[in-house]
Amino acid sequence: MLRGVGVVYKVLYAYLLDLSSEIKTVNPPYRFSPLALNLTHSGTRGINKQQSSLLQIIELKEEVMVDDNHVFTASRLTSGNLFFPVRIEINQNRITRIKPRLFGSNEESIAIVKVASVNIKTGLIWSDIRIDSAGGSNPIVSHGHHKDDARAIRDLIERHQQTQRTSQGPDA
Repeated sequence: MLRGVGVVYKVLYAYLLDLSSEIKTVNPPYRFSPLALNLTHSGTRGINKQQSSLLQIIELKEEVMVDDNHVFTASRLTSGNLFFPVRIEINQNRITRIKPRLFGSNEESIAIVKVASVNIKTGLIWSDIRIDSAGGSNPIVSHGHHKDDARAIRDLIERHQQTQRTSQGPDA
């Protein structure tokens, strides 16, 4: 019995190390430190506190992968963004442009699989972004983003499209 628990512990520890590298590279707000483990959690019967903490971290990984949401906010120094700057939110399913107003907001979204092209027009400091859809609907247009943010938006869209293509397989 103890030998089986040791093997499970080693597998969970390897999974935890894999988790820490993914959290550091995929989503910067989630930082992992081995010292930050909650070892005082009262575990369920049959597993000790460390194994219970590892299971909590594994559950956190599943939440991080589901809630992988990146937000890019336009600069307030550009026209139209002084009081309510435009935000572009990208997750694995869609791209959303949110323009807040005093009362409410205006949202436009395009599914990741429907994105046909991403056009970035750069100036000295700021960039304009235009995301065209394959369905012929109105493109998502936003201005006042930093150059690095515009490139990151393009790279995220391409990465999400690539992961969806590989998850669908060659027959799709």
